[in-house]
Amino acid sequence: MGVIYPERNARLGRGQGVMEDLGVLLEHRQTGLGRGLLLEGMRPLRRRGRTHLTLGVDRQNPTGELRLYESVGFREWRTVVPYSRQLRE
Repeated sequence: MGVIYPERNARLGRGQGVMEDLGVLLEHRQTGLGRGLLLEGMRPLRRRGRTHLTLGVDRQNPTGELRLYESVGFREWRTVVPYSRQLRE
């Protein structure tokens, strides 16, 4: 769940970790499970000296993930605008 990219850290000049792939099945949401998984996933990164953590979130997602991340201290850092294009056969 937590990943360290050494090249990115060298470029940024800081010890950053990335939280990836957190999900909770619908029937287990609103139980604190997501919060527990997130906090447990952060611990190994902290132990390995990470000073900053990042993650990606779709602010349009109606599942409440943005509230979860903000509840443990994550704040908006930057906004990414995704692009897509349909390829013809």
